[in-house]
Amino acid sequence: MTTITTGCGCGASSVVPTAGHSGAAGERTRYYPRQVVQAADLTQDQVYFRERMRRHNRMLHGWGIVCGVRVRLGSEPGTVVVEPGYVMGPFGDEITVDDEVVVDLAAQDPAGDAASGCADPDPWCADVKVARPSGRPVYLAIAYTEHACRPVTVTSSGCGCGCEPGACEYSRIRDSWRIRVLSELPSTYPAHLVGPGTREPFSCPPRSPESHSGCECPQCSPCPTEPWVILADIVLDGATVKSLDCDSHRRYVASFRNFFYTCGERSYKVQRLRDEIALSDAALGRLTRVDNLEDAVGGLKLADLQPERGIGAGLRERVAGISVAEARSQSRAEFIARVTTGVHGAAAESLVDSAGELWDKSARLWRIVRE
Repeated sequence: MTTITTGCGCGASSVVPTAGHSGAAGERTRYYPRQVVQAADLTQDQVYFRERMRRHNRMLHGWGIVCGVRVRLGSEPGTVVVEPGYVMGPFGDEITVDDEVVVDLAAQDPAGDAASGCADPDPWCADVKVARPSGRPVYLAIAYTEHACRPVTVTSSGCGCGCEPGACEYSRIRDSWRIRVLSELPSTYPAHLVGPGTREPFSCPPRSPESHSGCECPQCSPCPTEPWVILADIVLDGATVKSLDCDSHRRYVASFRNFFYTCGERSYKVQRLRDEIALSDAALGRLTRVDNLEDAVGGLKLADLQPERGIGAGLRERVAGISVAEARSQSRAEFIARVTTGVHGAAAESLVDSAGELWDKSARLWRIVRE
């Protein structure tokens, strides 16, 4: 099995059959009658669609960890375990780790990698031990790579009797990954990783007073120069892991994998209640299973509504057993007077404010259900 490392910069394929053409990755084969189709023609179609998907991933989704690939300490000293997960590489490649990977932080193969998803072990060239720096972070990183696999025998010419000695060609290219321990952060990572604000995807660049152009448009991001995605910052003390930091440089891709919506009036109202009223999880669960939403909301206890400042222990005791329908049967002033009876001084002021918020929230909840 042969490893193919894609040092492609901005997504150029490791196999470009029409070398010499700068736009080769943007070309697809046009088939026509009686055409002699060669391997380069078929490979070019793979290159075209693959590069288009990588460009889409890089420009629209960005790069980083999508899910999983959690790093934890291994059972042996100086080892860590990388759990299964899915990563989007800086060049737009999808990196899938299917099984747990044990990484010996003090070993690497001749290519410099601590682990690889597909490389066959070479009995004549085992991993070598490496002295990692102690007392300062090293960076466990993953990158996309490819492996040529499934060798087949091919004849040396197409006109013989089949008895000639054959050559060996790999018939498949397998997507894979490689993990490396880096002594320095890749150039694509700042020392202090801080994500952009939530308004960033929806904002335009500020208009420069010196600009004479009528268009101030978001610019395309420069192509990443390194393939690595950081999984963890690790500090070693000799051969022992002193600290394992999975937060400082783990860059995540925003994902809608857990987002969904449903159609129908009741589902729409429950979604509004979840978004606009901070109901408890138990209350939301009950509302999704009932037939009559109005009766179910009226039967909710006020303790299921969370005022913005939270329900204090004193107020929680006073509203225990009071339903939304019962609270709505009273005016705001009547409800506040009911739940604050016998309380005086500063404690009464705080209780009055919280009780008012609770009544307002129950009124808003009721309006949503009755609309």
